[in-house]
Amino acid sequence: MEGSLERSLERSSESSIERSHDSSIEGSLKGSIPAVLIAGTHSGVGKTTITLGLMAALRARGLVVQPYKVGPDFIDPSHHTAICGRPSFNLDPFMMSEEGVRRSFFSAIEGADVAVVEGVMGLFDGMDGTEVGSTAQVAKILDIPVLLVINVHGMSRSAAAMELGFASYDPGVRLAGTILNRVGSKRHLDMLKSCLAKPVFGALPRDKEMEMKSRHLGLVMGFEKDHDPEILATFLEENADIDMILTLPGQRGRRGEGGAARPRFPPLLNWQGQRQMEMDRCE
Repeated sequence: MEGSLERSLERSSESSIERSHDSSIEGSLKGSIPAVLIAGTHSGVGKTTITLGLMAALRARGLVVQPYKVGPDFIDPSHHTAICGRPSFNLDPFMMSEEGVRRSFFSAIEGADVAVVEGVMGLFDGMDGTEVGSTAQVAKILDIPVLLVINVHGMSRSAAAMELGFASYDPGVRLAGTILNRVGSKRHLDMLKSCLAKPVFGALPRDKEMEMKSRHLGLVMGFEKDHDPEILATFLEENADIDMILTLPGQRGRRGEGGAARPRFPPLLNWQGQRQMEMDRCE
């Protein structure tokens, strides 16, 4: 009798937690806010520097920015937190499942004015040659627009071929436009714009100081580095169209209203509960 009552209370508690969490998710979806995912053609194109600059520029405008990082990396999120003043959350479909990615995203977004997600590696690079854990997979799970960072040093029309390939490779990814890095001159930018099909949201000039800073970002934690948000913010404000970025919609529509059914999330577990669950699976 006691055991039956205990199980009943546990089920009731779990149900209550789930209803509360679903209600929280529903509330976060009611107010649509701008959201953008910064992706790259490959590692080393300047994603982190551009992401931090964008976050700093948005904060300088007085906006509350909620940062995220695709994958399990803990170094980049520490820099996000240093700039935004809010914890940066990891979004990793392999480790937390698609439902876990949605849950982490929407549970953290409350109180924010804009969401900025930094991708990992190249846009389509996932585990073992698949899309699992890739930036593209997260973009599709969350249904948010992507800005592709292209290092255009030493190229003109070839950038358009890269853009076309990335835009057409997976129609499920909402590639909204590009951010061009290491642009040589106004003439160089004019050539690039004349052949690119998607809107150019930013054109960042070659900047040796910024490049040197970028090289060291992945080697130190955010709290170990003295960030100068003003320099980062100014660099992006001068070379990117922040107003146009803020027009990007977070999602095509609210889940549960004419779109795909909103997933039901399992109740959140504390770490002891998670550990016990994993041990039970191994027995």
